[in-house]
Amino acid sequence: MNQTILSQLKDKIYKLVKTRRLREAFSEALSLSETMMSFETSETLQRAEETYRQMLRYAASGAADPERQEMIARLGETILTVTDILERQNQMADSASLYYSTARFEKMRPAETVAAMLDDYRCHSASGSVFNFVAGSQKQEEYRANKQHTEELERRIFNRVWCSHPLDRADAEALHAMFASDSYPRHLRILVVWALTLGALQFYDSRRLELLCDARMTADPQLQGAALVSLLLALGHARGRYIPRRVRNRLDALADTSDWNADIELTYKELTRTRDTDRITAKIRDEVVPEMMKLRPEISKRFNNLPTDPEELEENPEWAELLEKSGVADKLKEMSEIQEEGGDVMMGTFAHLKVFPFFHVVANWFLPFHTERSEFAGAENEDLQAITDIVAAMPMLCDSDKYSLMFSLTAAPKAQRAMMMRQMNAQMDQLNELRAATLTTDLTDRRDIIRRQVQNLFRFFRLYRRKGEFNNPFTGVIDLTGLPTLEHLSRPDIVQVICEFYFSHGYYEDGLELARRTGIASEGIPQPDTPEYLLVQRMGFANMKLGRYREALGHFDRILMTSPEKTWVLKNAARCLMRIGDYSKALQHWNTIASLKGNENDAQFALNAATCHLELKEYDQAVRDFFKAEYLGAKPARVLRQLSWALLMKGDPERSRRYLQQAIEKTGAIPNDYLNMGHISLVTGNFSDALDSYRKNIETRTALPEDTTDVAARQKKRRKAVDDFMADMTEDTPSLTSLGVDPAMIRLLGDALLYNME
Repeated sequence: MNQTILSQLKDKIYKLVKTRRLREAFSEALSLSETMMSFETSETLQRAEETYRQMLRYAASGAADPERQEMIARLGETILTVTDILERQNQMADSASLYYSTARFEKMRPAETVAAMLDDYRCHSASGSVFNFVAGSQKQEEYRANKQHTEELERRIFNRVWCSHPLDRADAEALHAMFASDSYPRHLRILVVWALTLGALQFYDSRRLELLCDARMTADPQLQGAALVSLLLALGHARGRYIPRRVRNRLDALADTSDWNADIELTYKELTRTRDTDRITAKIRDEVVPEMMKLRPEISKRFNNLPTDPEELEENPEWAELLEKSGVADKLKEMSEIQEEGGDVMMGTFAHLKVFPFFHVVANWFLPFHTERSEFAGAENEDLQAITDIVAAMPMLCDSDKYSLMFSLTAAPKAQRAMMMRQMNAQMDQLNELRAATLTTDLTDRRDIIRRQVQNLFRFFRLYRRKGEFNNPFTGVIDLTGLPTLEHLSRPDIVQVICEFYFSHGYYEDGLELARRTGIASEGIPQPDTPEYLLVQRMGFANMKLGRYREALGHFDRILMTSPEKTWVLKNAARCLMRIGDYSKALQHWNTIASLKGNENDAQFALNAATCHLELKEYDQAVRDFFKAEYLGAKPARVLRQLSWALLMKGDPERSRRYLQQAIEKTGAIPNDYLNMGHISLVTGNFSDALDSYRKNIETRTALPEDTTDVAARQKKRRKAVDDFMADMTEDTPSLTSLGVDPAMIRLLGDALLYNME
């Protein structure tokens, strides 16, 4: 079936189930199943529909049934599951995506079940252990070959778990036993967790949720962290789907564990923090690195023999002085602060190191770093073994970046490896001293584990060469509120923290979207000292930054109902009122602010009040306030031009000209200066000077870079400049007319100007 048509039918069936129109949903799904000649799914739908009919007859008889809503949800889920299976079958035929290519490959080997591969893996892991190798019972070549076989099995297990849908009972039981057993290495069990996750992001499968609960219940902190991140993303992707009672019971059991709520909040924050990774990466690429590159000539000139020991560099006062003067020190300090806050500053550094063949394999992006990889074994890589131990202990790098670092080292000469090893040893010693001096807690360790797991996942969805074929959970706002057993994430204090992250980093739309989805602070009057109170203020500010001034005023007004003297809110409300043209009410707010502060001698207040009076055509008061603002130190660019216009409207063109000339002298001319200078000349009857000023207005609007030779571009710019000039003249005509200028003369001067400029 054509995939576009099938997708449309799928969307229709999903909407029918969501609105509980199951009779129509059964009809559409059964029609689709019969069209695709999938007799097994047709039988499943027919049995489910018959159950639905019986339930309807029972309901129509008036009998009470406490399980009725549960049954409706189960039947709706049956329809959705069958629809997913039909879509998958349709794609399996010829889709070139990696998921379906891998699924077709695994389907050709039905005998190689997950249980069989796990048994094979356990046998080879035991015979190929490091202990046997060290004890001399294995030759190096045999050991390496055995490692390569187990690594291939890891990849096969990952692919089978990832691409199987739905997971059959035997595979699920085998994976359940694997999580419950300590005979499998940690890195394999974490790898399986991510395979379950990728599959869950492709198609909903309740067995995957149950297995992720199993992984979370283990005693291994690393496995717990990976399972929690995976479980939250899988639940978020499954929003609106039926969660079976057995899974809900498992989630309830997890919710009773001591670290559940704290870890959920940590994970939510770390997932949210990924929103800022692209900004941090761009900042390093576009600001920090270029500034460092600018220092190269100076470095070469002043430092002929650079030390290789990091401590020597840090102790050199000339380096510190050079970095301080260049501004690089401030940028490096900012990066350090971002890293301390949990920002991912390593993404850009390691992005270009994801080109090794190792990263062509999906499973390898999720493989926890460990020192027994075959790529690092062998006599030729003997010195790498010591480096792997150092890299494995680096807490600031996620697993993906550690592999990137190691593969870049394998391509380096041995002499360079030795130098890098000395440097890394020095850095690790400093880091260990810092960690020893820092009070670390169990909560800190869990946060670091969760952060690294999130970073592994984020790098895959951002950097994998075929990333566009996957459902990226980091697209848009990550919303974990309202999910089963995660009800506490909908608390106002939690939502306020997440929204605050978005707002404080400039992601206003994301913060507003999350606030709207959760319904927090959407209605009513928030009370002071509550999370809703702070959130409403931030929502108002976000709307204001996005130019939605009326929406912003709605939020600010709600705050002012309980806190009419809150200065910050009054200021921003006044700014919004000025933006929408309500200068009278804005002036009331500015006067209230002045009275609250107990001092009206504030340049900003005087300037805002003057602007309001000017727009209200109260020119005498506007002039007084502009003079006051100038006296109190307002910047010339902000006060002189408006003062000039107020003086002109007040009927004092000569003083208006004088202050406009001051503005030009102090801040440089802008096109509008020539327009207003022309108006002053026009009011005083000096038509020749007026024409000259208007001509300059058009010429400055038309200005292009000197090296521009595109005639068409110049002509286009000129036409626009003329159109803008005529529009401004039309807009200012009522004001000029009020000063006694003949409107007919204004039109005549415009035409005369254009003739003269031909």
